[in-house]
Amino acid sequence: MPRPKVTRTGTDVPGVRKVVRRYEDGRTTTKYEVRVKDALGKLHNVGTYDDKPAARLASIEARADVTAGTYVAKRAGDVRFGEVAEDWLVSPHVRGLKPSTQQAYRVVYNSHCKPLVRVPVGRLGYRECSRLVGEVMTTHAPSTVRHVIHVLRAVLDHAVKSGYIRSNPARELKKPAATRRRAEIVLQPPDVERILAAIPEAWGDRQDKWRLLVELAVETGCRAGELFGLRVRALALSRRRLTVEETSQEVSGRITVGPPKSTAGFRTIDSLSPELCLRLSAHVAGMCPEDYVFGEGTKPHRQRDFGHRIWRPTLQRLGMTGVRFHDLRHYHASAMLLLTNGDVQYVSKRLGHARPSITLDVYGHVLDHQGRDISAAFADLRATARQAIAAAEPPTPEPAASATAGGVVDMAAWRTRRTG
Repeated sequence: MPRPKVTRTGTDVPGVRKVVRRYEDGRTTTKYEVRVKDALGKLHNVGTYDDKPAARLASIEARADVTAGTYVAKRAGDVRFGEVAEDWLVSPHVRGLKPSTQQAYRVVYNSHCKPLVRVPVGRLGYRECSRLVGEVMTTHAPSTVRHVIHVLRAVLDHAVKSGYIRSNPARELKKPAATRRRAEIVLQPPDVERILAAIPEAWGDRQDKWRLLVELAVETGCRAGELFGLRVRALALSRRRLTVEETSQEVSGRITVGPPKSTAGFRTIDSLSPELCLRLSAHVAGMCPEDYVFGEGTKPHRQRDFGHRIWRPTLQRLGMTGVRFHDLRHYHASAMLLLTNGDVQYVSKRLGHARPSITLDVYGHVLDHQGRDISAAFADLRATARQAIAAAEPPTPEPAASATAGGVVDMAAWRTRRTG
């Protein structure tokens, strides 16, 4: 069938042109084509309309969306969810995160978001996202569901910013309340001393290595990665302090060393015990400044090797299964709150928390005053206040007793003398 002759002419409406098609049999059709330029100046076809008023309205809406930065091209939504997810995983935002976080995002995507891989993002709505999350909820813990929703939102946010969709349907998904995976283990001082006494000696010249590692965790509250990433140059043992500036992590069998968990993680921890500093000095004797305190030269030890070979066997011998190395950090924080009489600001900085409120949320139970009788403390405060008032104001003279019967004060005469 021969093609019709097409004539396109401009109109008085910006972005709208008249399209006339003439066929050999004499038929003629008239349509109005709407086009718009995006923020980069690229021309997009918005659509074709039967009449001029509809085309004018479509052109106004499209230009308004471009001005607001919310314009989505007609075929942009055909990009598949899997393509957007891969773009997000290699985006500068994700690349700037810690390797362990990047790996966690990829695991969540590969394990739970596969049903959406081939679905165009333009066809994803709240119903599809909600169904995926509902299926995850039937077989996984609330914490996993929260991670899935976080990744789903982030991928679709990337689709919005890339101009594939207008809005993020996963934004309306509600995250389930977080629950603790296990009962909190609170170590007591005797427990810690038993652990320290049971830690085996290391091979080679530095036999005190593993016991020093555990003692540093107890005295500083550092995370395991911060201790395994500790270099000799970060020690200032003459001043009894160390600086946390790097952390070591093992991701997919590969050790990576990078900055601490947050900006607050860069910190100096002081007041180390003199005896511990002497033993650390002997331990690092002969090492170079760039060597790792707990490593082989410029290569840190693997945390998993320490856990499998030293930590877990020691706890099993003591009958303390379930105690993590991180519980030493909880022990330190609780002890510091008690020793500093609840100085949350100081303890928060020592632990590397971004805000004191985080310290209170995690360790506030240590400062729980429930059940204590504080009425005596309030009585002391009021007594002190009354003493201060009495010292600041001159005493009011007492009225003299009158000669009336029974020694009753003649108040009328007393008022007359005071006002007279």
